[in-house]
Amino acid sequence: MLGFLLTLLIAFSVLSSVNKGATHDFTNLLAEGTKAALSLCLTLAGSMAFWGGISRSAEKSGATTPATHIIGKPLGRLFSGLNDRETLSLITLNVTANMLGMGNAALPLALAAMKRLKRQDGCSGRHTALFLILNTASIQLLPVTTAALRSRHGADTPFDILPASLATSAAALTAGLIAAMIFFPKEERS
Repeated sequence: MLGFLLTLLIAFSVLSSVNKGATHDFTNLLAEGTKAALSLCLTLAGSMAFWGGISRSAEKSGATTPATHIIGKPLGRLFSGLNDRETLSLITLNVTANMLGMGNAALPLALAAMKRLKRQDGCSGRHTALFLILNTASIQLLPVTTAALRSRHGADTPFDILPASLATSAAALTAGLIAAMIFFPKEERS
């Protein structure tokens, strides 16, 4: 459906430019937009590759182990009843990557954790809801992607959004967790 809508919008744009005799403007805008989009993608890809490499190196060297243990303890309580340590480990790594602002590095971890959650016998709708909230409304200690975008567009201090980012993500996470606790009360085990 989205592909059809996109095709329809592009066809409408081309026909409108031909109808108004502005094909030269249309092609210039198309070239400028493509150049800007490609430049932005390369900038973000470089930033994500750098931080993804740092993250992978830290993981391989064991530097993430203390953070995983610190974050893993409250997550273990939050996901009580989930007996699979591998799933909890994936959730912890996902939350850690999100906290460091590396959403692209966190995505494969999120997908793997969700697959494992779906296969769990002891997994409830509450576990799935909690994980989705933690993944989407995570607290970002380092908003790397946003800072890279701000830097690309000329911000002198791209990380000056840190207080607003922390406050917003903490509020969203708190609201989401409260909603999950209300809508998915703790299930009794039989």
